[in-house]
Amino acid sequence: MNRMVGDIVPRTGDSASADSFTNERPGSAASTVKEVVFDFLRGQGIDRVFGNPGSTELPLFTDLPVDFSYVLGLQESVAVAMADAYAQV
Repeated sequence: MNRMVGDIVPRTGDSASADSFTNERPGSAASTVKEVVFDFLRGQGIDRVFGNPGSTELPLFTDLPVDFSYVLGLQESVAVAMADAYAQV
């Protein structure tokens, strides 16, 4: 299989989860999807995540970095409304 620079590929032997994919770049250590997502959010000045996670998102929010806070909404619409209000303040 031919890969291009920056391809995200699963690690061999791991099941598919937020931690089982790497972003391989020449000359740098491999990063997990989770690390890349939180680095991107930090770069955008985001330190708070609003949501109502299902089983698909749980691996991403397991061991949330200490510089992020998670606001749980009991329904998706509530989480969206909270995030919208927070963004407007």
